[in-house]
Amino acid sequence: MNKLREIINRDRLFTMIYSGVENEKYFNILYNMGIRNFLISFHYITEKNIDIKKQYKDKNIKFFIDSGAHTYQNDPKYLDYPIEYWENHLKKYLDWAKENKDYIFAIANFDFENLVGAEKIQEWNKKYFEPFMLETGIPVCFVWHQDSYTTWERYCERYPYVGFSSVNTEGEAIELKEYISKLKIAQKYNSVVHGFGMTRTSMLPKLPFYTVDSTTWLVGLQYGEINYWNGTKMSRLKKEKWKGEYLPKLIALGLNKEKLLAEDTEEMIKANIIPFIEAEKYIRQRLRSRMYWLKQEKNNNSLDDTDLFPPLDWLEGKTEPQYDNWEEYAKRLNINVEDRTFAINAVIDCSVFCQIDIDEEGEITSENPDLLNFFNESYLGKNLIPELHDLYINQVSSDEKEQIRDLINFFRDVATGKEEKLLNWGTAFAKAREREKYIEEEEYEYEDLTEEEIRDKLSELLPAPKDDSDPHPEVTALDDEIFNKAGIVPVRDSKGRFLKGQRKVRKPKNIYSDKYPKLACDTCYAAQSCPEYKAGYVCAYNKMFKRFDTRDMNDIIDAMQSMVNLNLERMQRVALFEILDGGMPDGNLTAMIDQNMRLLKLLKDMYQYGNPEVLKQTKIKRADGTEETIVQVSNPRGGGILEKLFSQTVNKSNNNNKEEETNPKSKIDKENAIDVDIE
Repeated sequence: MNKLREIINRDRLFTMIYSGVENEKYFNILYNMGIRNFLISFHYITEKNIDIKKQYKDKNIKFFIDSGAHTYQNDPKYLDYPIEYWENHLKKYLDWAKENKDYIFAIANFDFENLVGAEKIQEWNKKYFEPFMLETGIPVCFVWHQDSYTTWERYCERYPYVGFSSVNTEGEAIELKEYISKLKIAQKYNSVVHGFGMTRTSMLPKLPFYTVDSTTWLVGLQYGEINYWNGTKMSRLKKEKWKGEYLPKLIALGLNKEKLLAEDTEEMIKANIIPFIEAEKYIRQRLRSRMYWLKQEKNNNSLDDTDLFPPLDWLEGKTEPQYDNWEEYAKRLNINVEDRTFAINAVIDCSVFCQIDIDEEGEITSENPDLLNFFNESYLGKNLIPELHDLYINQVSSDEKEQIRDLINFFRDVATGKEEKLLNWGTAFAKAREREKYIEEEEYEYEDLTEEEIRDKLSELLPAPKDDSDPHPEVTALDDEIFNKAGIVPVRDSKGRFLKGQRKVRKPKNIYSDKYPKLACDTCYAAQSCPEYKAGYVCAYNKMFKRFDTRDMNDIIDAMQSMVNLNLERMQRVALFEILDGGMPDGNLTAMIDQNMRLLKLLKDMYQYGNPEVLKQTKIKRADGTEETIVQVSNPRGGGILEKLFSQTVNKSNNNNKEEETNPKSKIDKENAIDVDIE
């Protein structure tokens, strides 16, 4: 079955295929706009007696041929046809495809489960479609349904090109999570996927489909509406919209104003096709790093193969044209070909280091004296070894000789297929590395203190001992023993002086862990437009995503303030766009005004009732074993909910303190007390 996988063109980018072009006029309009990817039903071809060779000769196009299953299964007259009829029909289908193979990109198998049964489809796949694919080299897209004989995963495991419908058995559009689940399974087996009836441009930048098809471009024409692409999103404009405020934008796309207003068929088709052409470009850009089938297959080479490496004049750049066949050499040596400059340099480096050696004394040798001279002049002479070692190895080394040994071993593993680092270089398949520097914001800012505040702060500090050493080490040891029994961890300075006590507390558990894989640049759908994109690294903004601690009231207020500020900015932008669009009321603006009113009210309530420090508890533990707990409520805004809840506790604590002050026996020298932080 591995031979089936060799038939799939894995250099092909995501492709949008246009169905609904059986009408010759529609086909010609799309063809003249530069479209070359079409889907036609075999049912329509046979019914209309179309001679594909004659009608589409010299047009440089290849069709995706659908079996017509949708038509057959939804027409009651076909329900009683015997299996023999459908098997003969299948043979005609494959014979026709063989005769017209020069015009065919791929064909769909017979997915007639509800007409002949799932077991029969499974039998036909093995008996007819698999041999057909091997014999002709035409890819077969094996279509999976919920009532298929086997699971989606088994389909992906067996077949290199699989497909499924964008609607379930109830005719409802499937959810994004189901698309993602199916595509992940396909990626597991390196099978490419066709989405039938799938041109949901809002989802496609997130879904690595190989091909999709739809007649969505025709829907606007049927209802007098026009699809509009704003650069990132597709919307459908009703007549009053596109004939009004959007008309100048449509004219700017090269459409004829008079023909549009007259709803000329050809002009309406052009208006509906242009946004899909632009959407396909956008989706390709966004999906590039996630098109898993573009990953090169590694070669298990032998270093004894004399044709494995390019000749010396090629390495020196003396061939005409310079570095010809670089892509072929790169693929052979397991080097990624997406970046031409990187690939050529890597081929040169790999070829040189695989053909030199270094002995225990550090002497560099080669069976090719000319190549050794090239190495001495171009690498040692220009002091390139440390730079190359940092680029390819990126590990600590003791000297240049060790670096050369590392590079020799690394490139030999690359050439023989043991090491896939260069094969995956700069793609979504390389393991992301930690960044040396992340984008962060300052956690604190500074504000001026008054003289009174400074004096108040300084008054809390105890005078420093005159002697820098610990005057009573035996007392310190005894203290540590007492601290240990009490579950207190003493914190001391470098001189052994006690600073404060700590206790072990339970660390809160989070849903997300730093042990999980981090967001990587190469798998991010926003990679193409991100100013901090760096191939092979994790997201530069990772640490900024963890700035807020919901256990800290300050952070909760800051988060709420920043959310409101951000939403107010968004609302103002929408308001500006409404003015620029001619003042036509925008429902999005109305919704955002309502939303901001609610957010501002919540923020006002938080200011009124909330406070960063509502409750403070101080526990004083004395040397004689007694302890004192003081509860203080602080709320400068007054009237807070928590202040009211704890007011009785505070009053009770204050009363107890007054009783102690009137009792002479309760007076204790507080200079001997130990201050323990309570968290």
